[in-house]
Amino acid sequence: MRTTIHFTKARFALAIAIAAACSSEADPTTSRELLTACVGGASGSVGASSGATGVAGVAGLAGAGGEAGGAGAADGGQTGEGGASGVSGAGTGGQNGGAAGTSGSSGDAGSGGVSGSDAGTPGTAGSSAGASGVAGTAGAPCSTDVLTFTVLRAGLLDGNSGGNWEQARDVAFGADGSMYVVGGTSSADFPTTAGAYDTTRDGGGSSAGNNGPMDWFVSAFTPSGALAWSTYVGGPNYDLAYAVEVDASGVYVAGRCGNGFPTTSGVLQPTFAGDSAGGLYGQQDGCVAKLALNGSSLTWSTYFGDTGLGFVRDIAIDSSGRVHVAANGNSSLSSKVTAGAYQPTIRGPQDAFYARLSPAATSVEYGTFLGGIEGASYTDANPSVRVAPGGHVYFLAQEPVGTNPPTTSGVYKPATTGISEDALVARFDGNTLAWATYLGGTDTEVADTHSLAVDPQGRPVIAVSTRSTNFGGGTNAGGSDVGVAALSADGTTLLAATQVGGSGTDKAEGVAIDACGNVYVTGFTASSNLPVTSGALVSTYSGSPQGLLVVLSADLQTRRYVSFDGIPGQYVNRSSMLSPGGDWAIVGGVWNLNPFPQVGGYDGTINGTHAAFFRVLEAQ
Repeated sequence: MRTTIHFTKARFALAIAIAAACSSEADPTTSRELLTACVGGASGSVGASSGATGVAGVAGLAGAGGEAGGAGAADGGQTGEGGASGVSGAGTGGQNGGAAGTSGSSGDAGSGGVSGSDAGTPGTAGSSAGASGVAGTAGAPCSTDVLTFTVLRAGLLDGNSGGNWEQARDVAFGADGSMYVVGGTSSADFPTTAGAYDTTRDGGGSSAGNNGPMDWFVSAFTPSGALAWSTYVGGPNYDLAYAVEVDASGVYVAGRCGNGFPTTSGVLQPTFAGDSAGGLYGQQDGCVAKLALNGSSLTWSTYFGDTGLGFVRDIAIDSSGRVHVAANGNSSLSSKVTAGAYQPTIRGPQDAFYARLSPAATSVEYGTFLGGIEGASYTDANPSVRVAPGGHVYFLAQEPVGTNPPTTSGVYKPATTGISEDALVARFDGNTLAWATYLGGTDTEVADTHSLAVDPQGRPVIAVSTRSTNFGGGTNAGGSDVGVAALSADGTTLLAATQVGGSGTDKAEGVAIDACGNVYVTGFTASSNLPVTSGALVSTYSGSPQGLLVVLSADLQTRRYVSFDGIPGQYVNRSSMLSPGGDWAIVGGVWNLNPFPQVGGYDGTINGTHAAFFRVLEAQ
């Protein structure tokens, strides 16, 4: 599951001052100015068992904001008080609020708190009589200061023989800080470990396409950075992993697969359906698999496709272990549509597709197309999916301009104003499309597989590439810029938007959010005049496309960090995620760069044409 980082310890008096300006319940349409002011403090707890009304709890802060604490109950003790609301507890986990109030003779409630989207634990009630207790301390507000980073770890994942190709496409963290990297490899000697599920790459398939055979790779690292296990997953044709998620029961991976990919019995689609396509990838289906946490076995594995085009770009896991799938496909995916689907039939040549699978992938619990009517040359592409607190599911796709758009009434932008493509953002509540809206200006917006995140208040944040001068905020510096926007949870309001880039091409490839609501964007840039911040990891352009790193404040108004990533060579940062401790992991592909600047004793030599890389940055 996607994780957030901790807050720092707080000053109680500062929290009280800010609490005076906050209401007791956050509104999903909170204005941009309040986006980082008021969200997350818990209500004051009940006072003692008899007497006057308890005193209201103190409001806390939660990065992107905090709510005022609620009032103490009317049954409060003579002087029983509500505990202060904390925000993101001290030290590393950030799970609970400030410390609980100590009990007096009349006892008081300790503080509640917020860590990202999760409420802190309320303090316990004190005894029934006597003077009031002391309120718990509250969390401090999050900073908007300019950041600097150092490279904690960096290395390559590739085979030792020449002519091979690897690229990492996604990264995730377990609750203990273990890191999981997935992608594709054509190397027969990719680094695997003893006891892993599969230590031998398959090959020799007859429908692998022009790129030739490829397998998924899944590599896990301990919290300290050692390689814990590494395995192939694949068949004799072309297989490439796009997404990885982790929970306490296993590692979930999804992507595209050819004929012969390993599946397990009892799943919704154990056999390849395929298509007649050739080209780069050969015949393809989508596929989703779950591995044991130690990488030793497949818990389950299924295809997700049909006789035509269809493959999986992204997944998210909910608290029940159900897999939420973001896929592309044509009419053949109709076999995955369920009764009551919002859009049971395809409208364009290729639509986005959302599905929710049962925990063991034995069935599709809900499946629907999502797209409009476009010309033959336009296709819905690169969808993303995320599960928000409370079970809401956000979905993002690149939607071509057309007719009969899949938007709903009352949303921020029900009709497109773009010239070719806009972003499409939607929310599903169970088996219902709650809302869907366009996002973009009068030119073109392009989404990618990991362009969607959820902030600590459960609102969608989107990072796309935009050519529009009126994206919704900020200024386009020329060409395409990175555009970042935050929408209200009900889809009616654009809360904030900005652009970052130079005069060349700047592209967003992934977005992650910490518990303060800061937005971390990765991608690549070809802008020599990128507006880097002081202390940037790399401040000058190498002359060829390279990685791009951006950190924005929660209200999207402050550029906390902008940097090139890499040294002369060619980089694509495909995805990133934050560890439970706040380190920033970035993965992607690199070529024409030997030696690679490894840190920590990892492989630094590209032996083929492309190599997968990982970098872990630590904020200073």
